[in-house]
Amino acid sequence: MDKAQAQAICQMGESRHQYNQGVLSMLDKRRLADDHEAVCRTIAMLVEDRDRLIPDSASPLDPLSAEAEAIQKQIDEAVTRQAEAWAPIQAIIDEARAELDTADPLGLGQAI
Repeated sequence: MDKAQAQAICQMGESRHQYNQGVLSMLDKRRLADDHEAVCRTIAMLVEDRDRLIPDSASPLDPLSAEAEAIQKQIDEAVTRQAEAWAPIQAIIDEARAELDTADPLGLGQAI
């Protein structure tokens, strides 16, 4: 990987879905970005569903209703899947960062 690719990879982040898709497409690994984004969307949808079941007057200390608790369980499972989907992307970022650090340990902009 060249320096520009490594730098682009290092800019990926868990909430930068479109950027991640572009960078991972460059590496023929777009599926990783798509899988991660799909889980993130699922979590957002489940959180909205759960929150609709919580009355506005509820205290954060109030127990969830059985229905909201069931959705919370789905959220917890999806968060685990989200971490699993991010792990291979993070490994790519870590590899790129290591290459940049090895080639330019002081960050002086030297060529790889």
